[in-house]
Amino acid sequence: MKYAPEFPGHFKSIEEARAFCARFFDFYNTQHYHTGIALLTPEMVHLGKAAVQSARQQTLDAALARKPGRFSKGSPKVLPLHKEVCINRVEPQKPED
Repeated sequence: MKYAPEFPGHFKSIEEARAFCARFFDFYNTQHYHTGIALLTPEMVHLGKAAVQSARQQTLDAALARKPGRFSKGSPKVLPLHKEVCINRVEPQKPED
C-alpha cells in the first residue's frame, strides 16, 4: 500500500488514516486487477466470478481469427487462475515422535 502513488507521506490523524484506508481497500479489492490472480480482482475470485476467464479466452480467440498477424508470438492465452494463493503460508507441522 505504501508504494501506491496516492499514498500520503503521513496522516494528520487516525481518522484521516482510516478514511484513506477505507477508500484504498475498496478500490484495491473491487477495481484493481491483480496479475497474481490472473488479472481478476480479489472480489471476483472471492465471489466465484472467475468464469470470466472463459469469456476472455473467447474474445482472444476471436481477435486471433480476425487478425492472426497481430499475434506474432502465437495464440494468446489468458493467465491461469491458481488453485490457491496466500501470503506467508503456514505449513502444517509434523508431530514429533
